[in-house]
Amino acid sequence: MTKTPLTDQPDHAPTRKVAFTAMAGAAFTVLVWVSDSFYGIEVPGEVQGTIHTALAAAVGYFVRDRVNS
Repeated sequence: MTKTPLTDQPDHAPTRKVAFTAMAGAAFTVLVWVSDSFYGIEVPGEVQGTIHTALAAAVGYFVRDRVNS
């Protein structure tokens, strides 16, 4: 397997992949809060952590990255 070299980004802004992964985590946290506050659906912390991790992995996998410009 050939490894591609690491590259530096031209600025310090996060790439699309990083930004979308962070936004998905924040959206999931708000969704859990809404489900508890308005619908009385409590999600245990262990389940929240598992779903959050799986969601971050999925978003990070499917969002295509590009070099910041």
